[in-house]
Amino acid sequence: MRTSKYKWSRDDIRAARHALLPEILQREGLSLRPTGAGNYKLIEHPEVIIKDCYWRSSQSDESGNTIDFLVRMRGMSFDRAMETITKRL
Repeated sequence: MRTSKYKWSRDDIRAARHALLPEILQREGLSLRPTGAGNYKLIEHPEVIIKDCYWRSSQSDESGNTIDFLVRMRGMSFDRAMETITKRL
């Protein structure tokens, strides 16, 4: 649980890293296309493959967890990404 507006506990961060990225992206209005075996591609960024709480971009060779996606691909600050994820958990 958060102790202040910009402090996140280890448990908060761990849970956010493992939050299901497809659910969060769909709630944020992004379109996903299933490609089989639990994988998805982003319609807006077809080079990005998403599965559960992980993503990988074949174009930029970047990858990471749910927090990383929101920070790197959506341009959010860490705090904004955490707020986006935790309000969905």
